[in-house]
Amino acid sequence: MANGIAVLVFTPILARLTNNNRTLSNLILAGMLYAIGFGFVGISNHFMLLLICATIYTAGEVLSVTNTNAHIANESPRNMRGRLAGSVGLAIGFGFGAAPALSGWYIDLFGLAALWPSVGALAFISALGLYLLRKRQPD
Repeated sequence: MANGIAVLVFTPILARLTNNNRTLSNLILAGMLYAIGFGFVGISNHFMLLLICATIYTAGEVLSVTNTNAHIANESPRNMRGRLAGSVGLAIGFGFGAAPALSGWYIDLFGLAALWPSVGALAFISALGLYLLRKRQPD
C-alpha cells in the first residue's frame, strides 16, 4: 500500500521538481534513491523504518520510470530509438524474471540479511556508472 500511495503522491511532485534536470541526472538520482531504500531494508527492524525505505525506493522507481524512455529518445540516433527502447524493455523483463532466482541463490549462500545491502550496493555502483557517463557528456 505504501508503494502505491507513494507512486501517486511522488509522480507529480518529482516530475515538477526534476523537470529542468537532464534525464541522465534524474536517473542518477533514481539509482541513489534505490541504493538508499533497498540498502536499508535489511536492517529496518521497525515497521515505520520499512515504510520509510519503501517510500525512498519508490521515489527512485518513479524517477526511473519517468526518465528512462525520455533519455533513450533524447540521446539516441533516430534510426536506433525503437531498437534501444525494445532492448531496455527486454533487459527489464529479464531482470524481473532472473531476480527471484538469483536472489534465492544469493540468500542460500549468504543469508537474507546480506541480500538487501548487496542490492543497495549494486544500485549504488549503477548510479556511480551513470554519474561517470554523465561527466563525459558535454553540457
